[in-house]
Amino acid sequence: MPELVAPKNMGRVNALIEPIMMSGHSLALGVVALAFPVWISVTWLHYGLAICTVIIGVTYLLALPPLARRTREGAQPDEASPPSEIA
Repeated sequence: MPELVAPKNMGRVNALIEPIMMSGHSLALGVVALAFPVWISVTWLHYGLAICTVIIGVTYLLALPPLARRTREGAQPDEASPPSEIA
């Protein structure tokens, strides 16, 4: 988020995103509460969680390396972090 939003506006962005996230959580819990005993077993809840975790992991794997390269290339020479050395 700090890449996209000026630091002074982060509170406003957070105030906008939190209700949306909470609505999504409430909706997901409502679906689970309605469907759990009849259509969904505990095993399928775990499978669904695993699938979501893999999808998020793949999304981060594809999105973050280009962003890190762009950030590193845009840094000033004195701001660039040196390679880590073990002393």
